[in-house]
Amino acid sequence: MLEALKNFNFKYQDNFGRGQIDCEDIFVFNNRNSNLILSAPHATQTWAKQSVKKSDLYTGAITEYLAETLNVSSLIRQKFVAQKVKIEDFIVEKALERHFFLDIHGIAQDKPFELAVGTGKFCASAYDKEINLIKFLAEKYKIKMVVNHPDYRGANGLTRKLQDIHDLPLILQLEWRLDMRDFQKFPDNVCKRTIPFMLDLGKQLDVLLPIR
Repeated sequence: MLEALKNFNFKYQDNFGRGQIDCEDIFVFNNRNSNLILSAPHATQTWAKQSVKKSDLYTGAITEYLAETLNVSSLIRQKFVAQKVKIEDFIVEKALERHFFLDIHGIAQDKPFELAVGTGKFCASAYDKEINLIKFLAEKYKIKMVVNHPDYRGANGLTRKLQDIHDLPLILQLEWRLDMRDFQKFPDNVCKRTIPFMLDLGKQLDVLLPIR
């Protein structure tokens, strides 16, 4: 697992975090024909509000590893461009908006929680089955989590944008603290907690989604 994560990570941290700048496509969609799609919109640096936003380190590698292991589709930013390019525009263009997304992000190390789950414009009860599953798995893997923290609710960005498009609870924002993503400094956290949590979540969501 650890070697696979490190190998995936090279492409996202290449060119000082700007990714595969010579590639034609900004986003790579790996279509495995699943109801569930894992997304990492900040796997490389991005352009936001006339400035460069740092990448959410390791989210690209983790998302790619999870999607391959679970055999589900993934949508990951692979390079930086000096203009605002919205992942939701790509999703609409490819008619993917009715899939269920787990949108994977990163938060800083100074937070008292390890995982922040955001339900965007919907209240948590709209995702009752998913939130209960996440809480169960967080307890199983001893992960400190919060739901709808004011700073990490998903009120902006992909979560809110997709909800505004289809007005359905079909996306959750998952924000992982740095020590739960950094498999180079904290391999035990990532390999024994974050990855197993996400694999369990993905497998069980696959059962839940068709009966939503």
